[in-house]
Amino acid sequence: MSEEWNYQGEDERKLLVARYEKMIADDESYFFDIDQFESIIEYYLERNRIKQAQHVLKYAAQLFPDSTVLLLREAQLLASTGKLSRAVPRLKNLLRFEPNNEEVLMTLASVYSQLREHRQAIEYLQTALKTADKELKDEIWIELALEYENLERWDKAIETLTEAIGANPENETALYEIAYCFDMANKTEAGIAYFNKFIDYFPYSFPAWYNLGNMLQKEEKLEESIHAYDYCLVIQEDFTPGILNKANALVKLERYEDAIKEYKLLVGLEPLHASSLCFIGECYERLEQYEEAEKYYRQSLEVDDEFADAWVGLGVIMDLQDMSDAALKFFERALKIEPDNIDFQLLIGASMRKLGMHSEAAAIYENIIRLESTNVDAWLDHSDNRFRMGDHTGALELIREGVTLIHDSIELEYREVAYLYRHGKRKEAYGRLEELLTRDFENSQSLLEYLPEIENDPVVVQLLDLYKPD
Repeated sequence: MSEEWNYQGEDERKLLVARYEKMIADDESYFFDIDQFESIIEYYLERNRIKQAQHVLKYAAQLFPDSTVLLLREAQLLASTGKLSRAVPRLKNLLRFEPNNEEVLMTLASVYSQLREHRQAIEYLQTALKTADKELKDEIWIELALEYENLERWDKAIETLTEAIGANPENETALYEIAYCFDMANKTEAGIAYFNKFIDYFPYSFPAWYNLGNMLQKEEKLEESIHAYDYCLVIQEDFTPGILNKANALVKLERYEDAIKEYKLLVGLEPLHASSLCFIGECYERLEQYEEAEKYYRQSLEVDDEFADAWVGLGVIMDLQDMSDAALKFFERALKIEPDNIDFQLLIGASMRKLGMHSEAAAIYENIIRLESTNVDAWLDHSDNRFRMGDHTGALELIREGVTLIHDSIELEYREVAYLYRHGKRKEAYGRLEELLTRDFENSQSLLEYLPEIENDPVVVQLLDLYKPD
């Protein structure tokens, strides 16, 4: 049975697939040309129906055994099912007949990339780039940059992407990728210069303004980053990543009310996310508007009751209002969701200390130190817990153990001074303090905050005056 069949869009392709499936079900023989078989194979591959695609390929190959297209699809199917070593010789054989076939070259590059032979992948992509048309070159440049990234050759990736953007300044993927490469190469300042220059020529590129904003934010140039995000959002007002990162920059500047406006705008533009509502709650928390903070933390949990940060937020606002019992319950709820989260364990330990649950807190800190022996906060809190129990000797022993394990923590060493002083070892405390002041005067503030009474000691006052920077 022979029929002519013309198709154009997705609906026609579905009809084409239905026609093929009817032929198989009825055990009949309809006519399909190469393009139609290719369309049917692609339809199945897009839906991850690998067996059906293989069946079509096998049937079509019997009718068109010399078709380059079908041989290529066979190799691609082998690659997509993990049979990489079988795909390579088929693809190389195709290159003998069509050495400049960009699709064959790119498929070979993809296979070698999956085999982690990135230099081979680069060679095939460079060959494909020589003869590819303008539209395909955009894709090849991106793939080539990704291979350089796999080799951590960030400068070559930047060079490749610069060429891609030079040929097509509207290549948004390349703009985002080059920003990533500047970041990974620790060349943020060079990235800022690149995007500033790019914007001079293409001032209406919202991805360029967005990436510039991100780089400026990383360099803590927060006001400038907000300026960049504003330009991005003038061009593309509903660009949610720009709104989010602008809000984050405002938070860093402690402009919480402005940040809330941005987060609320974000909530209105996209489906509700627990994280966005939680961010709003955190801003209200910083503004000490605890009722509003609690409202948004609870709304966050209505969206996702397994969002641990919202449970932590509730715990924090309870703690700030001296409701340690309630805070502890919320922190414990968060820890059930993320049982390996060290920060949550530290919060639980802090609540237990406030509640006088010193033995339970000690167990928490011992567990943290077992998991992460160089966690400075754990040593500080563990020793403080012992200190609050009145065991000044034990607190001193713990902090010294921490100092031995973590050689570069000046904060632990200043805490040692506090325990020496309270333990009555004043001469030794003065000696250690003087030595620390010569190395790092700034962190002496942590000692004064922890043990305010020491500031009334005339010897300590004299030492602070002596070593205070001009």
